[in-house]
Order: sequence, then C-alpha cells, then structure tokens
Amino acid sequence: MVKRLTNYLIIDWGFTRFKLWFLDENRNIRKESFFIIKDINKKPEFYTKKELDNIFKIILTFIKELDLEGKDLVILNSCQMHGIAGFFENSEPFFSTWNDLPSQYRETKVKSINGTPSLISMPNNKLSSDNNYLLFFSEFIKNNISKEPIKVKSLMTPLQLIYNYYFGFNIPTSKYLWESTCTKDSFLNKNIDKTKPFHASSFKLKTSKFFKNVNEIKLFPELGDLQASTFSSINNSDIVFNWGTGSQIIFNNSFSSKIEFYRDFPKLGYLSVISHIPCGRLLNDYCSNTIYNFCDLIEELKTLDYIRFRKIIEKSKKDLLFFPGFDVNKFQYTNIPTITMKDIITYNPSELLCHWLNQYKIIVDKLCTKDKISPPIKVIISGQLGGISLEAIKLLNEIFPNNFNFNLSDSDLAKSLLECAIL
Repeated sequence: MVKRLTNYLIIDWGFTRFKLWFLDENRNIRKESFFIIKDINKKPEFYTKKELDNIFKIILTFIKELDLEGKDLVILNSCQMHGIAGFFENSEPFFSTWNDLPSQYRETKVKSINGTPSLISMPNNKLSSDNNYLLFFSEFIKNNISKEPIKVKSLMTPLQLIYNYYFGFNIPTSKYLWESTCTKDSFLNKNIDKTKPFHASSFKLKTSKFFKNVNEIKLFPELGDLQASTFSSINNSDIVFNWGTGSQIIFNNSFSSKIEFYRDFPKLGYLSVISHIPCGRLLNDYCSNTIYNFCDLIEELKTLDYIRFRKIIEKSKKDLLFFPGFDVNKFQYTNIPTITMKDIITYNPSELLCHWLNQYKIIVDKLCTKDKISPPIKVIISGQLGGISLEAIKLLNEIFPNNFNFNLSDSDLAKSLLECAIL
C-alpha cells in the first residue's frame, strides 16, 4: 500500500501583514507569500466586503499554484485575538480588528485557573443578552467605523468567516482564540467541544471546488496569534519576550510568577502573560516623528553597553513605562500614560532604547522576586523586530543578572503553529 503524502498550508492574518506558507511532506517550506495589510486595506482597523474579497483572492491565487493532486492537505491558521468578524443585517460581511469592550460595558472577575485566582475581563450585565450585545456592537461600529447607522446580525472569528462564507465550509472557532477577548461565549459556534485539545479539533473535508484533486483536507480552526507565534519558543524556555507591533512577556509553567493574567496555550495549559507592552509601534511612531529611522536605532543599539544604559536610566530618576501599558506598581493595565509621545520625541535614540528595554527589566523584577528556579533562566526573544532583536540581546544579557540567558527564537510562525497541531 502506497503511503499518501501530506502537505501543509499555513495562513497568518496579522494587523500589519498577511502571510501564507506551503510545506511539503517533510515539513520544509516550499512556497511562501507576504502581503502588507495597508496595500490590501488602507484602514486595517476595519474590513468591508471589498477588502475581505481581496483576502479571499490572495488565498485562492496562492493555492491555485500548488501541486496537491492525490495528496492530503492540512490547513492551519492564526489570526488577531481581538478581531471580530460577522454579518450586517443586509448579509454583507465585515471584520473589525480591535474590539476590547469599553470600561462601562466590562467587568473584572476572579476565576480559578489551575487552583490559582486569575483576573478575567468579561461583558457586564448591560450586555447580558445576545440582543443587547448585537445592539452594542452595532453602535460601536457606527461610532468608531462607519459613522452611519448599521445593524449587526451575527458575529464570528475572521478566518471562520473566510472559510464559511467564501469557501463554503462549515467550521467552528477555537477556544484558544476567543477566550482571550471580551466576546460573549454565546457567539461561539455551539458545535465546538471546548474540552477538546487543539491537535484534535480539526475537521475532515473530502471535496472542495477550490482545492481540486486533493485527496482529503484536514482543516483546523484558527489559533490566537500570540499562542501561534510563541508556542515553540515558550515550550523551550522559561520566559519569552514576544516583540511585534505590541509585545508580551510569557512565563512557562516551570517559571512560576506572581502574575494573575493568563492565556490558554495548546498542550501547555494556562500560562502567565503580561501583554500590551508597547514595542514595534512605539519605535515606528518615534521614527515617524523624528529624523531617525529603524537603521539608526539598530546602529545605536550596537554602541550601547551596560555603563551607558545605567547612566541614562539613573539620570531620569524614575522608571518610565510607555503608554498604553502595564502598571507594575498597581499591578493593572492602564490607559494613563507614564510617558507620552510628546515626551518620547524629545529623547535621542539611546535614551529611547534604554527606557524601552528597561520596562522589561522592571516587569520581570516586580513579578519574579519570589521565584525559585535553578540558573540559568532561559529567555527567548521571538517576533518580528529583526535587527533590533539581534542587537538588543547583547544589551539585555548585560542588563539582567548573570543567571538570565537571552537568545533569539529559531522558530518561525509556520513551524510554531505546526507544532501546536502535530503530536
């Protein structure tokens, strides 16, 4: 009996880039494509049918060039955790990419996770019914996006919309995406088994007019972008600094911290996460408002050492955390700026970079004072900052105590997402 070959299609829909990979039976990348979102959608905060049509065409063009005849195909996906897609009353699809509930509609509760109290954010009584939530979201879009009265009929996840609306499939969403948002559970597809592990949550599809001559398709619901991009790194470290448009600090189960914020990771369970730490967007905004560019920041990092770092930090006489961010003293997320862009643009590149890196030192120091772990503490930097990350590692290894060992991730998102699903 001839063994059937399995190929892999991997899609990541980020805020700044749309990425596709095709891997062969040996899980080697054979084809990849990257698209800048602003070339697809000038206002990436919100997609109408026109922009969603473009996303569909990109996927369709990519798969038409693949040799899939007689093979099995595994499709894996990741997408923005805060994104909510759906349909208007006129059946037009949409996708809104940032949907944290305003404070007047949100409440914080304590939930026991693995026996540890965890703070979770959820819709309050004002949004107790499904109808109230749809009315709220309709108003949210009117006030923030369309400026015109519009009614939302239903909600779902972004790639769930693409596959179900454009490809004609019928897939649910994954608990590993929506548990991290303020979306009501009632909008999750009722067919999903919330106890099912991610690697067992795929759906088998025999036929599709868009995937001609494929023997069988195994399609996974999308995974949250944070879990997808960092799974491989956190599985091989004690702490991960994930650097992208924003950034996160993630603590492995082997490294118990005092943190009370969690994310659910496939195979790893609930891990401690501090998110909303300004990163790539902060550096980009700095360059956009000054005479400097990213290359200048990289060159500046090459010249920085611990002595200069200490002088710059001590000169400020206070710890600066950028807006918006995590207040480690009050132990809560805050929209109150410790330092604003108006202040930041007065800094030279050395001052900006030192204060930016120091915020990670502040957070780790505050959260890990009671931890007991044998050195060295392995820290991996993952994400999309390229040359910035490479040069920053040298300084981080000087800033942090000797028992901290910083390295760059050797795993890309495609490999990391594959590891989530394959046993």
